[in-house]
Amino acid sequence: MSGVVSLAKRYRRHGFNLLPIGEDKRPLGPWRDWQERPQTAQDLQAMPWPEALGIGALSGEVSRHRYCLDFDGVTDPLLLQEVEQLLGLPPDYAWSVTTPGGGAHVWITAPLLAEQLNGKGKLTGRRPGCDHVELRGRGHQTLLPGSKHPSGGTYAFAHAAGLSVPEEPPAEVDPELVLRVARWQEEKQAAAPIEPSPTPSSDHPWVQAALRGETEKLASAPEGDRNNQLNRSAMALGSLPALELGDVMAEFLPTALRVGLEERESRATIRSGFEAGRRQPRAIPERERPLSLIRSKDDAPDSESPYEDWAKLFSEEKEEEEWVYPEVLAKGRGHAVFAKHKAGKSLLTLFMAAQIATRDASCVVLYLDYEMTRDDLRERLEDMGYGLHSDLSRLRYALLPSLPPLDTEAGGERLLEMVRELQHGFPEHHLVVVIDTMSRAVVGAENDADTFRAFYTYTGMKLKKAGCTWLRLDHAGKELEKEMRGSSAKGDDVDVVWRLSQTDTGVELKRIAARMRWVPEKVVLRRLDDLEGLRFISDEESWPLGTYEAAQELEALGVPAGASNRQAREALKAAGRSMANSVLRSAVRWRQRSIPLNLGDRANSANSGFGTPLGTPRPTSKPLSAREAADAEKPAETAGRHAFGTPRHTLPGDRAQDPPYVVGGPSPAPTDDPDDPDEGGDTPWRVTI
Repeated sequence: MSGVVSLAKRYRRHGFNLLPIGEDKRPLGPWRDWQERPQTAQDLQAMPWPEALGIGALSGEVSRHRYCLDFDGVTDPLLLQEVEQLLGLPPDYAWSVTTPGGGAHVWITAPLLAEQLNGKGKLTGRRPGCDHVELRGRGHQTLLPGSKHPSGGTYAFAHAAGLSVPEEPPAEVDPELVLRVARWQEEKQAAAPIEPSPTPSSDHPWVQAALRGETEKLASAPEGDRNNQLNRSAMALGSLPALELGDVMAEFLPTALRVGLEERESRATIRSGFEAGRRQPRAIPERERPLSLIRSKDDAPDSESPYEDWAKLFSEEKEEEEWVYPEVLAKGRGHAVFAKHKAGKSLLTLFMAAQIATRDASCVVLYLDYEMTRDDLRERLEDMGYGLHSDLSRLRYALLPSLPPLDTEAGGERLLEMVRELQHGFPEHHLVVVIDTMSRAVVGAENDADTFRAFYTYTGMKLKKAGCTWLRLDHAGKELEKEMRGSSAKGDDVDVVWRLSQTDTGVELKRIAARMRWVPEKVVLRRLDDLEGLRFISDEESWPLGTYEAAQELEALGVPAGASNRQAREALKAAGRSMANSVLRSAVRWRQRSIPLNLGDRANSANSGFGTPLGTPRPTSKPLSAREAADAEKPAETAGRHAFGTPRHTLPGDRAQDPPYVVGGPSPAPTDDPDDPDEGGDTPWRVTI
């Protein structure tokens, strides 16, 4: 098919996972992997496009939540117009498609639809004016306009001439509107309904507890998520055979009106959610379970006790310090950095993020930037020595993201979707999440404690459970010593709080709070900006007194340079020696940083992975003073540069990043002709999740 590659490139810009299609409407080659993993430009280039007669687009989360409504055997010429009106789309909607077989497609974006589908890939249903309608989601592909049908016809846009791919992606539509298009059934026959309990009465204590619980969820739902919560709660109660729609309507409708929802819309939402729950019935327990954490053996024979096992607690080895960025970001922990305006917190954070992503082969960074422009971002990265030659594939940068507020359930869930996608795409990698700046990522008042409690409930706690390291930046109050602006609750959600202030030579991070004893009280970083690029290195004066002598003692005992705190402590104990914990930890870090960087080899650098990450030379004498360090600056910088300087090289032109990320520009689509004029003028990605 002539021009298929150029056409695929245009569709690629809208975030679709694409497939080359043969004459039988089937993909050319295996495609199971692309149902789960977003494609890269290299993935597309490896596909057999010259043999393709069409382009298939995968539906669902993997294609940025694009879904296709497929109407087969259309007999009513007004069907498409009616469906567009029902979905709230314009009469000339750009993503309506006519098929050669006498059908129609309507492509939409629905980020919350996956939650409604409960893992189902396709729904089939009936609507007047066509034989049947399909809602295609995860695991299904549909041919895009420009593709050839086996009959010889071509798929085309319904309201446009030619094959002009729309500039804007498919419109975002409320999932409830999508589910009203037809009377849906599951793709596979539903399992036999669960037999109701012996007491299927709505007065059953367990049913009443469920009804109260869902009503309380609706009453406390944050603004912007109340209609979604109404639908979820109605679905949950619809799955209980003891309840009828009238019971749920009578309980929910007054609460919905009280929290500001419109009556007509609320009635439709309750009915839609209730009917969806009816298709997945749950059995009511034969007797009411205790509602506390204390359970008897009969209630939960295989569950563990909710209480601590003291013998197990005291026999476990103590937690060792482990960093994703030395001395600043502790692995698996939540962090807050606050500073006065223009103090350099975003610059330092971007530097750390880029270093983690390019220097530690086992880490990926998701950076949510609510403030900078693309020009600002490019300028800062170029100042740090990054460019077209750099491999920034593990720095996933979302510029001005359109996420819902992170102090709402919808925002937390959407961010968690991004986290899961990255964890799936980068297995065995540790994920670091940066939120810059917090005040722009939440909808609640900055001075309100509830705002930050909600943030922790909906976002911070979920990131911690997902095993992520995360950092949020914040503004200081009018007086820096008074900590973060606004409520004191803003420090309750994190494990480490740093106060950043400028110094004559760089920045200083002062520990304000930490749950771990091994977090240093102060980290001093010197800013260098010369021919080798902008960077931050450790100021040697921040080493505690006695560090060098302790390092010498460990050397004399034959303790390996990459040993952990525990290994060093055991060696001292075996030799009948002792050492203050703070000095021991400092000496271990000093010795670890003398090891040359070996990406991916954690045995050579127990917790850092950065080798000599802060530009510190191997100790051959006591720690240098600031003046001595300045005299020795050139060799020290050279040594540090191997670990922190010029980013790793990759193939020329490989600056592709998968949407919705922007570092390095848009992903190049496959090309059949390097001189094709369609290969130029890529538009920048903008995050739309």
